[in-house]
Amino acid sequence: SDPQLQQACLAGVARTTLHLGDLRAGRQLALQANSPALWKECALILENMRQMTEAAEMYERAGMLEKAASIHIASKNFSAAQPLMTQVTSAKLQLQYAKAKESEGRWADAAAAYEAAGEMRFCYNVVICVRLRIMVCFCSLSCRSNYIVAIHCGLLWAGQAQLQLLPQRM
Repeated sequence: SDPQLQQACLAGVARTTLHLGDLRAGRQLALQANSPALWKECALILENMRQMTEAAEMYERAGMLEKAASIHIASKNFSAAQPLMTQVTSAKLQLQYAKAKESEGRWADAAAAYEAAGEMRFCYNVVICVRLRIMVCFCSLSCRSNYIVAIHCGLLWAGQAQLQLLPQRM
C-alpha cells in the first residue's frame, strides 16, 4: 500500500524485464512508472543491449536530449535527431549533424547546423558551393543541367520552366 514501495517494485520489474529481453513490456513498465531517473537507467540498459532507437527514446524522456541526439546521429536516424537539434548546445554534435546533412545534399539544414556550431566558414562554404554549381549550370546553356539545378534547389514548376527555357533564349 506504500506508494514509494510500489514505485520501487515497478522500477525493478521494468529493469529486469528489459534485461531479460522483453523490450516492449519493459518499456511499458518504465513509462508507467513515470520516473526520469528510471528512464535514464532503462536507457543505459537498452544502450548496452545495442537497442539504440529505444535507448534514445528513453534518454529523450529523461531529458537527456544531447545523449538522445548523439545516438540518433550515430545510427544515422537524422529525422529523429532533427527536432532535438534546436535544443542541443554541443558544437561537436551540431558539427556531426551538419556534415551528415551536407553529405545528404541538404544544404540549408547543413548551413543552419554549421551556424549553430559556430563554424561559419563551413556554413559559407556550403552556400558558396551551391551558388557556384548554379552559376556553372546557367553558363552551360544546357536544359538538362538547368533542370537538375531547379530540382536541387526545390524551385517551383514555374522556376523550373524558366530555367529550362533560359538556354533557348540566349
